[in-house]
Amino acid sequence: MSYINGKKDGVKPEHDESIATNTTITAQEHSMLSKDITASVTPFLVFFSVWTALSGWMLNFDVGYTGTVYQMQAFNKAYGHCETIPSNATPGAPPDAPGMVEYCSLSATAQSVGGSVYMLFMGLGAAISGITGHYLGRRGALQLGCLIIIVGASGMLGTAENYTAYVVCKCIGAVGMGQLQTLGPMYGVEVTPPSRRGSLVALFAVGQCVGQLAVAAVCLGSSSFLSNWSWKMPILCQIPTALVYSVVLFLFPESPRWLLLRNKEEAARKSFGRYYHKAPDSIEVVTQVKEVQSAIEVERIISSTTKWTEIFHRSNLRRTLIATTIPTAGSLSGGFAIFTYAAIFLSGVGISDPFLINVIINACIVAGAVVGPFAVDFLGRRRTMLTGFGCMSICMLIFAVVSSALGAGNDTAKKAVVAFLCIWSFFFGGFIAPTMWTASAEMHSIRLRTYGQAFAITVNNVFQFGCNFWTPYMINPAYGNWGTNVGYFYFAVEVAIFVTIFLIVPENARLTLEQVDDFFQRDGKAWHTSLAKNKVIAKQETSQSIATIAT
Repeated sequence: MSYINGKKDGVKPEHDESIATNTTITAQEHSMLSKDITASVTPFLVFFSVWTALSGWMLNFDVGYTGTVYQMQAFNKAYGHCETIPSNATPGAPPDAPGMVEYCSLSATAQSVGGSVYMLFMGLGAAISGITGHYLGRRGALQLGCLIIIVGASGMLGTAENYTAYVVCKCIGAVGMGQLQTLGPMYGVEVTPPSRRGSLVALFAVGQCVGQLAVAAVCLGSSSFLSNWSWKMPILCQIPTALVYSVVLFLFPESPRWLLLRNKEEAARKSFGRYYHKAPDSIEVVTQVKEVQSAIEVERIISSTTKWTEIFHRSNLRRTLIATTIPTAGSLSGGFAIFTYAAIFLSGVGISDPFLINVIINACIVAGAVVGPFAVDFLGRRRTMLTGFGCMSICMLIFAVVSSALGAGNDTAKKAVVAFLCIWSFFFGGFIAPTMWTASAEMHSIRLRTYGQAFAITVNNVFQFGCNFWTPYMINPAYGNWGTNVGYFYFAVEVAIFVTIFLIVPENARLTLEQVDDFFQRDGKAWHTSLAKNKVIAKQETSQSIATIAT
């Protein structure tokens, strides 16, 4: 990319006359800028990243309890069909259990509908976020999503004995979750500096993993309740969480890139300055503003108007497909199906105390999430995803083969299922979850990022709906009764994903979002990119920017 007097490839930014002209720099400033113009990670920026990660916490907390409550007798009694059966016929009971017991359950169809239809509404929320994020800003749209979540959760608490009303309220809340799912990572991507963008935005995935563990622990604790509070407790937790999250967002400035798109340069400078702890007219902020304005101007020259359908035009189509493939791959790998129906699956294959094992599996996800933010930046996006999907496929194959060889009822086979699900969860939490949101949001152009990411998450939620709908039929003894054979299925899926990622996903680590634009404008090949090459590109770009400012 070439810069001439602060303009990219000779293109004059629309607001260039308002850029500060006092740009003479000292030797000390030159040394500082040569490292990375926006390399500083301030405490405020870390606080912002941690707080936006709470949107991931809320998302997976919601997904996690959805299927877990189907294992609770109080929930099944409130919404399902009850009958008196022999004690030894209940899931997980020993063969010699005496007497009769009242057993309540939901049909596989009811479980599939309740555990999957809301995903379509989450996709609707993601699609709407393209509009709300464009007009209300990233922060305003997130706050709107929290309001919708509170309305949905409040409705669910009053729907005992009416399963249709429960599902409807669940779908209302899912619209708000779709807003958070799309705009949480996007907000972080547009604010954080390129040198630490991967690790800071990956905190969204850490939030998801911690949310998954938290809901497993809450459900473990409430599962012993005999009243409806056993399943109402995790729903109740969503209301204060969403309220506090939305209020604290007022502490953070709006995305400076969104502000520049709305021609609010002064506000954008203040926003950059607040996040990077610099004066609004400092060299670092001036440089960043010029870079973003130049990229916006180039895009506006290419297309004088912005329409959401442009995400399917020319090079934008490639970016949209890649951004859609990345999160969809995470869903198809079995992640959301396992997290949603883990307790039911474990009970079905003969694991005693499925709620406790569910907590252990989610603890392994959190353990992986500790590694994730470092892997995203220091291994790169491509290598992290390839490592994750490769290891996950091996785990699925091993526990399926062991169970086939020894028999699903064998104690060793059961231990293998738990062990390799734990290892699988570690790699998902450490290598896939933190990468899929960061890498996906990075792919779009500045002008079309809101629309492109909204489309990507909408498609992802459609596939999540499919996964969550077919999973109860796959594992239910009365239907598919796959049991541990699901390992063979997801092994094949993850191998296919591995090949796809290798072929189409480029390495974006250490690049600014504007440098990512350059890659797609050159129509580069994904397998020709690497973290080492990106470090060279970033260094050369910084030197050019310094030379421009100095002259």
